[in-house]
Amino acid sequence: MSWQQTAKVIYLRLTSDEHIDGRDIMTTKLSHKIGLVLHIDETLEASQREDIEQVINAEKGIGSARFTERRPHLMVVEYDPELISSTRVLASIHHQSVCAQLVGPI
Repeated sequence: MSWQQTAKVIYLRLTSDEHIDGRDIMTTKLSHKIGLVLHIDETLEASQREDIEQVINAEKGIGSARFTERRPHLMVVEYDPELISSTRVLASIHHQSVCAQLVGPI
């Protein structure tokens, strides 16, 4: 791996309430995946949140999509911008009749 490739490595470090399978996630290889936070404007039941997670996770280019445990109105999505855009992720949520906004990257 050359110096230029090494400079492109992106690390994502999630906070303690943002785990997958009980493990912190950190990418350690060359990756174009980035993370974003979505704010859900309405209160959703746990089953509704799970349905949304399944739909988003099924999209091509999504690494993971999950609601935060302590802040169920926030969804963290890791995605590859070469395969899917943040606006497409947002549109997928809107297609489920849920109001949401892009907050920004992590």
